[in-house]
Amino acid sequence: MHILLFFLLLIVLIVSLGVSIIGFLVRTLFGLGRKPYSRSATANPGQSRDDRTQPPSHPRKIFGKDEGEYVDFEEINH
Repeated sequence: MHILLFFLLLIVLIVSLGVSIIGFLVRTLFGLGRKPYSRSATANPGQSRDDRTQPPSHPRKIFGKDEGEYVDFEEINH
């Protein structure tokens, strides 16, 4: 009788572990669940919740396709 209880607990453990892994994969692939942690939300406790969700006011620096440094190609033969 004890061996049946052991197998039952083992099956429950395996099923619950499988469900948690599948749930983790689904949340990761489809982006479900909590929003990413934001340090700015805790840095300024006086701000309202709406202020913390706004993107920063300064624009990101974006380089044009024609900007950059040219590097000569050198083929290496072994």
